[in-house]
Order: sequence, then C-alpha cells, then structure tokens
Amino acid sequence: MLVSFRTKLLVISSTSLLILFTILVVILGREQERLIVGRIQDSAEAMVRNTSGISLASLRMYDGINLERIAKQTAAQNPDIRYVIIHSAEGLVYGHSHEPSLQFRVLADPVSLKALGARRMLTQQYMSNSGEPILEIATPVLGAGQERWGTVRAGFSLTSMHEQLRRTRLLLLAAGFASLCVAWLVSFFLARRVTAPLLAITAAAQSISRGVLTTIPEARTGDEVAVLSNSIADMTTTLIGQQEELKGNIKEITALKGYQESLLQTMNDGLVTLNMQGDVVTFNKHTLEILEIHTEDDGAARAAIRARLNAFEEIRAITDRLLSGASSAPNLRAVAAGPGGKVVLAGFAALGQSGKTREVIITLHDITELRRLEQEVKRNERLAAIGSFSAAMAHEIRNPLTAIKTYTGMVWEKSSQPEFLESFDRNVSAGIGRIEGIVNDLLQLSRPPKLHLEPLDIGEVLDDALALLGEDLESARVTLSFDREACGHVITGDREQLYRALFNIMLNAIQAMKGAGGGGRLEISAHPNQIRSKTGAREAIMLSIADTGPGIPPEILDEIFNPYFTTKGQRGTGLGLAITHKIIAEHGGSLGAANRQGGGAVFSVVLPIDGPLVTA
Repeated sequence: MLVSFRTKLLVISSTSLLILFTILVVILGREQERLIVGRIQDSAEAMVRNTSGISLASLRMYDGINLERIAKQTAAQNPDIRYVIIHSAEGLVYGHSHEPSLQFRVLADPVSLKALGARRMLTQQYMSNSGEPILEIATPVLGAGQERWGTVRAGFSLTSMHEQLRRTRLLLLAAGFASLCVAWLVSFFLARRVTAPLLAITAAAQSISRGVLTTIPEARTGDEVAVLSNSIADMTTTLIGQQEELKGNIKEITALKGYQESLLQTMNDGLVTLNMQGDVVTFNKHTLEILEIHTEDDGAARAAIRARLNAFEEIRAITDRLLSGASSAPNLRAVAAGPGGKVVLAGFAALGQSGKTREVIITLHDITELRRLEQEVKRNERLAAIGSFSAAMAHEIRNPLTAIKTYTGMVWEKSSQPEFLESFDRNVSAGIGRIEGIVNDLLQLSRPPKLHLEPLDIGEVLDDALALLGEDLESARVTLSFDREACGHVITGDREQLYRALFNIMLNAIQAMKGAGGGGRLEISAHPNQIRSKTGAREAIMLSIADTGPGIPPEILDEIFNPYFTTKGQRGTGLGLAITHKIIAEHGGSLGAANRQGGGAVFSVVLPIDGPLVTA
C-alpha cells in the first residue's frame, strides 16, 4: 500500500512530539516524586532524632509515664503521623502515641523486629493492615558511651503524598495534550504547504511513466520545487520520443538474440564465450555434453565449465594469453587432452576494438572417439607387424632350446663334478624356463585366435583370479572393493583366456601399489555398456579395475599395450598387456587405460554380451 509523503511527514512529526512529551512527563513525575519523598523523609528523620534525644533520660529511669507523654506530644506535631513508639533496650513498648494498651509489651511483627535490630537510623515502607502506605523511620537511642538504651519509631502516612503526585501528573498530562494538539495542527498546515507541489509533480511523473503527456500546475512556492516542475515539463516530450525509439531497439535486439540462441543450440560443436575476468558469459548445450557436465543450475554450469576448461592444459594456456592481451592472433587451434582420456579440438578467437580484447570465444569439438580409433588402428598395425616377427623369433629360440635340452642329456658324463652340476642345473634350467615363457607368449600374440566360446559368468572368472591373487593382496597390504553382484553378468567367451587377461590387469595394479610402498585399494565394478559399429549397437558390459597407486606417466600412456614395452626392467617381458589387449580384442571388445583424478590408474574392459562376431 502506497503511503503519501504528507502522511509520512505528519506521522513522523506527531510520533516525535508524542515521544518527547512522554519522556518529559516521566522525567517531571519522577523528579516531583523524588523531591516530595525526600522532603518528607528529611522532616521525619529530624523529628525522630529530636524525640530520641528527649527520651534518653526517661529510658535510663525506665519512666513509662513520661515516655508515653513524649510519644503523644510528638505524634500531635504532624497529622500524617500514624504512630510514635518508644521501646526500651529489651524491646518492651514504654510509650505508644495511639495505643496505650501496648505499653510494656513486646511487638513481634516483621517491621518491629527489623526496627529493633537496627544499629543506626532505618527507613522502611510497607502497607498497613488497612491498606495505607506507611513510611517508618526508626533510630536507636544511644548514650554517651554508645550504649543502647532503646529505640524510637515513627510511622508517617504517604496517602497525601500520593494524592499530590497524582494531581501533578494529571496537570502535566493535560498541559502536554494541549501542547500536542497545537503542535499537530501546526505540523499539518506546514506539511500541506510543503507537499502540495510535490504531489502535483508525482502525479505528472506517474502519467509520464505510462506514456501519457500531462501538464504540471505552476508552483508558486518560489523555491527549488518550482524549478523542478518546469524542468520535468521540458523533459516530457524528450522522454516520449526516446521511449518510442527504445521500443524499436528492444524489438530488434530480442529478435537478434533469439536468432543467436537458435544458432548456438543447433551447432554440433560446443561454444563458450569468456569476459576479461575469465567468467563464462554464454555457452550452448553441446558444451555441457562435451565436458560431461550434468546440472540444471545455470550458475553451477558456468562454474563447472570454467573448471573443466582449466583441466585442459593447452586450452588454459591459450585462454590465459588471450585474456592477458599477450596474444591476439586469429584462428588459434589446439588439440587438448583432459581428465578421463577426453580429447577435444579447441578453436579460439579474441573479440574487441582498437586492438583491445573484450571477449574470448572458444569452440570445442570432441575427437576422443576419433583419437581412440586412430590409436586402435595403429595398435593393430603394430600387432600385425609384430606377429610376423614373433613367428620367426619363436623359430629361432626353439633351436637353441633343443640344443640345450640335448646337452643336458650329456651332463651325466661330468657327474663327478658337483660344483659344475649345481651351477649348470641352476642357470640352464632358469634360462630354459624363461625362453619357454617368451616363446609361448610370442606364439599366443602372433597366431590367430582359437577361442573356446561358452556362456560364462564374468563374476566367477574374477572370483577365480582373485582367489589366486590372495597372497599378493595380503603381502602388498592392499584392500579389495569388489561389487560381486554388479559383476555377475553372463557373457559368451573363452574362460581361460579371459581369466588370464583379467588376472594380468589385477596383478599389475597390485604390483604398482606395492612398488609405491604398499597399501592402497583395488576397486572392481561393472556397468552396462554398448559397443557401437557400422552394423549398429551391441549390448556389452564394462569392467572397471582401478587402483590407488602412482598411476601411469602420461608420456607412456599410449605405449603400454605395445609388445616388448615394460616399466619393470629385467623383471618384465613387455608382453603381458599386449597379450591382454589381444585377448580382449579377440572377444570383440576393447581395453583402455587412464589415470584417475586424485591418483591411481583405471583399466576399462568392454566385452560384448553375445561374444565376438567372427572367431577362428
């Protein structure tokens, strides 16, 4: 509800006067009460001291008759005195102004007991049995040596004082109310005179805001209000013209913004614009899809986009240069790799005037799948070349192996030399075992697949592999997180081959955490997935085998599936992950590796539910 300025002014002035009047009445009333009570108390204390001095001789003589006379004479001095009581040192009443029958008796009421126990003059207020307010002054009667001979008490009625205070307050209220009425009338006329021109200007301004021209009555106040009125009248025509022009501009901007929004949302690539503070100004839905941001909140989406872009080192570096003005070259492009193996092709453009950048535009094209396919093609090409080499290598290794085995049959000729036999048995047997292992791995890597397909529970295969890895987990102090229920999918595959592949991945993870000092966590989970190809999408399962070890150095992440590539030195042949990759590929699936945010690596195994499309 709109409250006029005149009403506000009246309310404020009236309220201020009322508050001032109330404070004044309270202060005057309290000051009047303090003065009256102080005057009565001073008079009473003087009278009690005088009576105490007169009574000292009679108290020493225990002269009850004289003390009774002193009490009555003292009470007769003031009509407001309700009683004068003179007690002996033992507390007996020796003189009472109004009730002689109490002489030589002990009063046990609380007021009397408190008065008789006082060491110096005592003031008490209480209500009598008849409801009358009483002010009592009591003082001990002391001799020259400060010995106590008795107590003098006098009770004064406060009824007349209260009546006087009441009349005073009524008088103050009447005078204040009359003053308040006069002040309110003065405030009303002043407010009317001051606000009348302002009300006229307000009405005109409201009409102008609705687009209606109106005249403003001439202000005759001869002050700044008249100047304001004439200025508003001159501005009216200009405002209406500008309003019409503004409506046309708004309509044009709205149409342009709708076209721009449609264009942004129909783009297949992501588009982001940043201001010079690095804040996200605009973005389209494909940006959220490419950066894998799932939120409906616009503010949270903008913050997440900026954070995800910073996770791409190449994008962050170029963006920082453009925002700082260090670079303004057009058509900048960069291939950037981010967390989780995401790869994007980013384009950059700086917008501004006079060589000064005002906004940075970034386009994003997701080439993760393209990069994966390129790596897959290169990997398959390498495997094909290595396959031929492996066949020849196997042939070459078997010849010395046959000679060594033949030679071992002749070792009995030197059976009389224990040292030779011991050295020969240890070194030659170890060499033979290693050569045979290499030969078997090379043959499996090079020959066409010979899978024995059958329906199998991939969870059972993982159970079998983990059973054999129990001692390795314990020695490396690695805890296991295995979602057995989620991994319980039935697929078509070769149980022995998949066992070997999964065993090798989990063993590598355990060894990586052990090499980093031991401890950590091996996490195994599964999620439904799809394998897309030219023939359509196939249902699949994706196994995730993650560790909390040191992770894989980014510079070798693309090489770990290559034959003969190893990070274990003399302890590895460099064929384990290559064979694992071949087994998964033979099943029509895919194997990928990436580093986890926060540390560690994760291997993703995607296997089709219905097995490979073509088998040998």
